[in-house]
Formats: sequence, C-alpha cells, structure tokens
Amino acid sequence: MLCPMSIIEQLEAAGEVLSPGVRAATQGLEATVALLRERVRELEARLAQNSTNSSKPPSSDPPGVVRPAKKPKGKKRGG
Repeated sequence: MLCPMSIIEQLEAAGEVLSPGVRAATQGLEATVALLRERVRELEARLAQNSTNSSKPPSSDPPGVVRPAKKPKGKKRGG
C-alpha cells in the first residue's frame, strides 16, 4: 500500500532529525521499492495470461486450465 507521506516525512513528523546521508539512502530505497512494486505488478499480469486472453497457443497453458465449451453449430458430425 502506498502511504501519502514518504518515510522521511513520517520520521520528521515524529520529531526525528535525519542526516543528509540517511535522507539520501532512504530516498534511494523508496525509489527502488517503487520500481520493484511496478515490476511485480507487470510479472503478475504476465503470469495471469493464458491462451484465452493472449496470443499464446493452447499448448503453452499449464495443466488444469479450463477452456470454454464450443457452441454447437447445428450440423451433425460426420460425412
């Protein structure tokens, strides 16, 4: 969950005094966390893909994927 205030703002609101090094390191870590959250979101979206919602072939689906049943066309099978 994203907080409206950064960690630095939360610490300063609590009365903490941060050195410039700690401030820079914290900002770097917050940026890294934001990038990693975006990467996880992208990977989870890719993981949720299968042949019914992407251009992947049905053979690439994992076992247990339920495919929608085909609708009858009104013709009898066979010659």
